[in-house]
Amino acid sequence: MSPTTTRNLASQSTGLALYALTLAAHALSAIARVVIVYYCLWFADVLTGWSIPANTIALIVAFAPLAVSLLSLLCPPLIAPIDGHWWEMSTGGRPPEQDEVEAFDEAFNQLQQADPGLRAPRHWFVAEEPGYNAAAYASSMRVDRGLLESGYAAAVIAHEMGHLRSSDAHLTSALNLLLLKPMSTPEMWPLWSLPFRGLVWLASGQAVVWFTDNAWEMYWRSREFAADEYAVRLGQGYALAQSLRHDLPYERAIHRMRFSRATPLHQATHSTTTDADPCHASRGSELMLSAIPTTAPARGSAGRCAHRMRGLAATAARHVAVDLTPQAVEQIAIRVAQLLRHERPRSEPSTPPTLMTAKELAHHLKLNPAWVYEHAEELGAIRTGDGPKARMRFDLHAATEALRRHQKQPAPAHPNSPPQRTPPRPKIYPADAPLLEVRRRKIRGVRSFSSPRRGSIGVI
Repeated sequence: MSPTTTRNLASQSTGLALYALTLAAHALSAIARVVIVYYCLWFADVLTGWSIPANTIALIVAFAPLAVSLLSLLCPPLIAPIDGHWWEMSTGGRPPEQDEVEAFDEAFNQLQQADPGLRAPRHWFVAEEPGYNAAAYASSMRVDRGLLESGYAAAVIAHEMGHLRSSDAHLTSALNLLLLKPMSTPEMWPLWSLPFRGLVWLASGQAVVWFTDNAWEMYWRSREFAADEYAVRLGQGYALAQSLRHDLPYERAIHRMRFSRATPLHQATHSTTTDADPCHASRGSELMLSAIPTTAPARGSAGRCAHRMRGLAATAARHVAVDLTPQAVEQIAIRVAQLLRHERPRSEPSTPPTLMTAKELAHHLKLNPAWVYEHAEELGAIRTGDGPKARMRFDLHAATEALRRHQKQPAPAHPNSPPQRTPPRPKIYPADAPLLEVRRRKIRGVRSFSSPRRGSIGVI
């Protein structure tokens, strides 16, 4: 057994042990639910006089989330498909279109060339997001629309397959099923309602999440590096490192450890999920429990993904150093230093792809995307489907030539615009031309005299 496999199994064993402790802690939440449900049913029995089996109903309602969570981990084919489709509906996903299926199959074929035994996910869907993101949950995978249109689809899908092939995705589903409703930590005031609000907070399961969130964050960060290592083994290490240069909207720093004065770790990790979207996160942060409280994203830090890229570089070096010469290892080290400095090698000029989307073409030619869509036919748009909303691709060289021809053509006159008239040229009279005689002006009822005194007006 290779050292990589040994580390992976040890990490998964740690996750299962942490899940067992979390499940035991949620038993306290179940007891709180028993108390609340029992007294609610007892009060209804007193008011209505019905014979309600309060004990049985309270036990079923209280311990059902624990039983379903444990069943999803012990028998994934029974719970995972239902939970995966529920995830698709709750996040607003949709089935992929034909061109998206082709893009996904093309990316997955690249991965199968490195690992012929790799199997596609049982269920995957598309999210209408422009980013280069994907997520794994239960036995399902969510892929952003922007990722399928980019060149990083194979790398990010390889990373998510690292989660699906391990226990990460099913463990995420089991943790998510333990929580009834995400809640914020109850405040101290008003003091008279604090016991009731604290009991509800404990019954929802949020109290257990509050105590265990740091342990789970540290575990999931180690699992992110394991998924990166799996992507490197599939030959997608460099592309995955390039994709990390783009903005990750859910990156944030790790919380301060509970009951300690230690400063926060200023190393970016994947954020937890939001309350509205329990599994919407960035590059594997879908493996975090949805109810963990989040802080503001750590934007603006230049090194928020540096630790991730260093991990990818170290993983790639471990896999290739066995069969490479020292000179080749030195070249790899130089290339890794260039990646860490976020610089391109001078010997490799940046050549854009031949076929580009409208947004990429507008960015390359410094144009407005709306103008590109308006003049799509002139720029030689290539439609990938038959419908009126089929996606368009543009050949860079043909679009550049069409843009040059468009700029050389004079702007056509508007058909409804009035004809422009040239202003008349002023007449030039000779110096000896006769001048007109100045006469006195007569106004009806008033006669003015040309008197040397000002204001000499006579009224008739």
